[in-house]
Amino acid sequence: MIHHIECLKNRAILELRFNALEPISVGMYNEGNIRKIVGYIRDGKFIPFIPSESIKGVLRSIARKIFKNMENGFDCNKGKHNTNINSNVDEYLKKIYSEDQLKELDEDIKKDIYLALNECYVCRLFGSNMITGKLIITDMIINGDVYNYTSTAIDRKKRIVKGDSLFTVEYVASDNLMLTIIADNIEKDKEGRLLAAILDYMIKLGIEIGGLKSRGYGLIKLDNENSRVKIVEFKGIKDRSKDDDIIYNINALALKEGYFRDMTVKGYINELRI
Repeated sequence: MIHHIECLKNRAILELRFNALEPISVGMYNEGNIRKIVGYIRDGKFIPFIPSESIKGVLRSIARKIFKNMENGFDCNKGKHNTNINSNVDEYLKKIYSEDQLKELDEDIKKDIYLALNECYVCRLFGSNMITGKLIITDMIINGDVYNYTSTAIDRKKRIVKGDSLFTVEYVASDNLMLTIIADNIEKDKEGRLLAAILDYMIKLGIEIGGLKSRGYGLIKLDNENSRVKIVEFKGIKDRSKDDDIIYNINALALKEGYFRDMTVKGYINELRI
């Protein structure tokens, strides 16, 4: 069996803080002519957040562009790949699937499974229809007040205001955005290079999230100084009678003091690039 993430070898918990350089608006539903932002109620207070799938979509798009440049045009389009394979795909997949299962897979699916596991580090990080990704991304919590913005739509062809097009959206202004990413079984010489490039991108250029980007909304940057990464290395247990190794792994999973290394995001980037 080819280990991807089913056998946990290492884990990085990225506790990320972002600075919002622009207001943020992630719409959820319309209430009259007001576009409400996403949020939930906790202790009677409305807490805005950005859904994890929105964050994942933005990061995957960035990863795809970076990887395409890193690998001379290799492109991953939602798990579909634009390259040929020289290896014997069936022989490789026999390590994962039975003969009967392989007969049910067409050649294009076999190709994409093989590439997702071996050559496409975008799929290895974010997953696809074929494999589970190595990153778990949480919702991004926003601590800030909610405001309203009212404007009119523009007719892009005529470059004038559209008639009867007044609209209002909610947005949040905040410098306190929190996001957790859990990265399992990251291999430095493979998808680790891509993850390092994504983190570096978020520090230097930032990412755009939510709506109203053309109106100057949504730009946030990763704050290296106030973000931390906890690194855990697990012990492989071949002999289930090794109680010390089992206890060690339990303590490591619980992030008990002394069982993990703590560093900045830039420190983690440097480590992935070694």
